[in-house]
Amino acid sequence: ECGAIAGDREFNRESALQQAACAMRQFSALLDGLRNNAVYDNTLIILLGDHGSSSALASEDMASNRVENGSEKNSEFARLVGSANPVLLIKAPQAHGSFRQDLRPAELTDLPNTICTALGACQWQTGLDLLSGRFAPVRPRRFMSYTWEHRFLDLGYIPNADYYTVTGT
Repeated sequence: ECGAIAGDREFNRESALQQAACAMRQFSALLDGLRNNAVYDNTLIILLGDHGSSSALASEDMASNRVENGSEKNSEFARLVGSANPVLLIKAPQAHGSFRQDLRPAELTDLPNTICTALGACQWQTGLDLLSGRFAPVRPRRFMSYTWEHRFLDLGYIPNADYYTVTGT
């Protein structure tokens, strides 16, 4: 029941909660289907958000500022770093129980290596295997910041994106 919305939509706390609830309903339905078909335990499942703990979009009713020691800091840096640390949940094949939240600094390019290694189906030369247990404590990760517009789908690229590198956690 989560159809695409035509045109731009205002980004605020309510729309973010609606999007998150919709995504979780769909993901829960997928997990239920895997369990109902008795393949859940044998399935590699990776849930990776494309945004982190803080949106790169400024909105008055979003948590766009950080309060620390009673003082409010400028939100731009916090939003960029927050958006570079998305939710990452992994359930390895043959793993039982709940998903494991992974707080290590991962990036999208780690997924092919993780999938290939976990399934033994291929080899991938870039990125890290997130299930290996071996992980650099600090590694540079490249991200981009932009405000999404639906016209980008027709363009085939995202113009005016700001690229930045996060070198810490």
